[in-house]
Amino acid sequence: VLDYRQYYLDLSTANQRDVAEWQTEYNLSDYYGLREVSALELHKLVENFASPDGTNLFTRYYRANSVRYHQSTSSCDAGCAHTHYCAITRVDYADFRSCLETAASALASEGTNVKSIHCNFLLFSLVLIEKWYIYVNFLPN
Repeated sequence: VLDYRQYYLDLSTANQRDVAEWQTEYNLSDYYGLREVSALELHKLVENFASPDGTNLFTRYYRANSVRYHQSTSSCDAGCAHTHYCAITRVDYADFRSCLETAASALASEGTNVKSIHCNFLLFSLVLIEKWYIYVNFLPN
């Protein structure tokens, strides 16, 4: 895959005009500033979600993921961000559910505040992303 272009269809407009006009939502490399579309670049992208400058990247991801329905992440708390992280990094459904349960148990613990969960989520995310990156790139043939 050299690049990726996402399209969308505004159903309300298509129904009013009785014609489907597909529009470009984004081009992956341009939208996220990637040099190339590769496992390493995508790994760096998700890793950057947790950096101080990554808030803008996560906002872009969140907006594109909802086909611009959400213009900001104000409605996406730490649990929401963790759900998106699990969805991005887990292909197997059982792994996805396990990832979600990790966040649920953290949220259920007494005396846990959202900022603490967010910091723990970011650190936990970085560790998991690194493991995923190693797994994907260093599998025996």
